[in-house]
Amino acid sequence: MQLAEQAAVVTGAARGIGRGIALRLADEGADVIVADIEGDAAQGTVSEIRRKGRRALAVPCDVTDQADVQAMVRSALDEFGRVDILVNNAGVGQRVAATVDLAEAEWERVLAVNITGVFLCSKYVAREMMRRDSGKIINISSVNGVSGRPLVAAYNASKWAVLGFTKTLAVELAPYQVNVNAICPGPVDAPPTEFQEAHAAERAALMGISAADVREQLRQATPLGRLARPSDIGAAAAFLASEDSAHITGEYLIVSGGLSDVTGPAPRRRPSG
Repeated sequence: MQLAEQAAVVTGAARGIGRGIALRLADEGADVIVADIEGDAAQGTVSEIRRKGRRALAVPCDVTDQADVQAMVRSALDEFGRVDILVNNAGVGQRVAATVDLAEAEWERVLAVNITGVFLCSKYVAREMMRRDSGKIINISSVNGVSGRPLVAAYNASKWAVLGFTKTLAVELAPYQVNVNAICPGPVDAPPTEFQEAHAAERAALMGISAADVREQLRQATPLGRLARPSDIGAAAAFLASEDSAHITGEYLIVSGGLSDVTGPAPRRRPSG
């Protein structure tokens, strides 16, 4: 076990990628704080981790709320006495819209979770890591963070921002032997949330095909022939959390089966309003 007796915090860990990461870290010996805005849903991940023989605690947390984040960090320290690993996974998608039609409220909602949340969690956990001269911070970006897929400008901007933040924080924390890296997942095969289903339907409607056809196009465009699984992202996180990545910082790892560009053409349409 590469992470035996280490303590991890994973945000957005109730389902999907976050759940996959939390379970893999537990498989490697880590105890896990399962932080999620859906506190009740997080209990399912906690139960699975406990069945693996590791300690786990569900902590309700809105990563955009400074007080919530500080309380989450205090819970981790009270429960485990330390935080060795932070995985900033909590994130939201964007309603499909051309940039000229994108509502400011939607822009602000997406950036608040996807980049301000990463900043707040990193800020308060990094302080503890600096005191111990040790730690690993892993930020979840996206292949959208290295491309420019149309109709999701806020999401793309937030995921590009995660990479810039990762590189800056890596340099700042290097004197304290804290590694900071990012993962850029491609499309992931996981049960969709209600929002994700609506997003897929909106994009499919604009393309004039079904949501299933959109998913199949992505699969066919993936050189390895399948979409990523949450466990694939979990494996990458386990590597970046381990001593095997001791001399890696300020980098990002694309986990997409070879699908590096999800750009595609934008539909021609008149702006609303």
